Amino acid sequence: MSEWVDTIGDFKTLTQKAVLDKIGNAVYLYVLARRAGKHAEILENVENYEEYDSTDPESIPLDPYFRFETFDQVLSPKKKPTKKRSKKKEDDEDEEEADDDDEDAGPYYYTYNHSELKAMKDPKDRKKSLKGSDGKVKYEIVNGAQKVKKFLTIGVDAKKFLTYLFNKFLKESLDCFEHNGNKFKSSSEVSEQLCDYVIKNKGDEGIAPFIIAASKLVPVDNFVDDSAIKGADSPLDLGDYLLTRASKFFKDNKNRSPNKALSVLIESYVAFLKVVSVLYIENIWGKNPGATHISVFEGVIRQMYLLLSADEKGGHSFQYEIFDGAHDWVKATEEAAKKERDTKPAGGGRKKKTSTKKKTKDDDEEDEESEEVDNDEVDAEVEELAEDEDDEDDGEAGAEEVDLE
Repeated sequence: MSEWVDTIGDFKTLTQKAVLDKIGNAVYLYVLARRAGKHAEILENVENYEEYDSTDPESIPLDPYFRFETFDQVLSPKKKPTKKRSKKKEDDEDEEEADDDDEDAGPYYYTYNHSELKAMKDPKDRKKSLKGSDGKVKYEIVNGAQKVKKFLTIGVDAKKFLTYLFNKFLKESLDCFEHNGNKFKSSSEVSEQLCDYVIKNKGDEGIAPFIIAASKLVPVDNFVDDSAIKGADSPLDLGDYLLTRASKFFKDNKNRSPNKALSVLIESYVAFLKVVSVLYIENIWGKNPGATHISVFEGVIRQMYLLLSADEKGGHSFQYEIFDGAHDWVKATEEAAKKERDTKPAGGGRKKKTSTKKKTKDDDEEDEESEEVDNDEVDAEVEELAEDEDDEDDGEAGAEEVDLE
């Protein structure tokens, strides 16, 4: 992928699967945060928004997302209990009692209560629906607690698309840094410094001025509770995560990293993602989000260009070449990964290299990320398949067969 170095740099540790997933997870949380805020606003103004008859499949609340996991649920996931397996046959009864205790404690996942009308599975082929003698699919009413569904699946292509934009933004930041003798201005001036450099030296081929301007389109702190995300059971601070990996590429003449100034720039990109997420949920409210791919986020970004071009300063027309480049890079990475998989010997994984060199913590992180990169397309397929399945055994449910005319 050396042909992309001039465009997005050579930040190998910032294009790996681990980074894609961090960016995808962050966007997911930002979307849920805005959904939570919007839900609270509606509750204050709409009566009976959450009320419905959970025993009636046809009774649906006004809330279009009552079946989906919430912001708070994702931040505090229930943990699956670990079953202790007995090594002795005489302990089987004790193990069964322990399993019963787990069931009494409730499911290890969040649920919602509603009677669902679902197609019955063919007992001979669980991938197919059961049909009656008339050839029509047979349905059943599944009563009781149902497992909440994931609100949004962000496709690998979309994660790569957003990661490309970050790497391009970072490459322009590095060019500016090196152009100025391996130094930035103060953290309060660095954003203006970067914009001035890109406009003067790259023109419409630079994305930094757009990202920095777009990051201020919406007061995201009013819509995304970042403190809750950072303080969750599994905390996520995307800015800190990206800064840790990016700072190694920015060294002054004394081998020091300009972390304060660089942090300001990276936080602009993070704020840009939050704006994308907030506008996304506003655009699709009331519709099932399903799987999200490049076109969805690019559509939101086009709206951001439109809003900025309407500003009295103007100067932000949609940069077709940049986003065409993003599409091309995503396609190239997918083709490279497929080619590498196709050329691997049958039944063989990668042969591990042995080295006497002492590994550092950074080396371990890079190794972990490198081993994961070839699974991108497989991950995408698994994610989408997981969303399509009904999780038929997850609910505490009884079933009643019904006929649909």
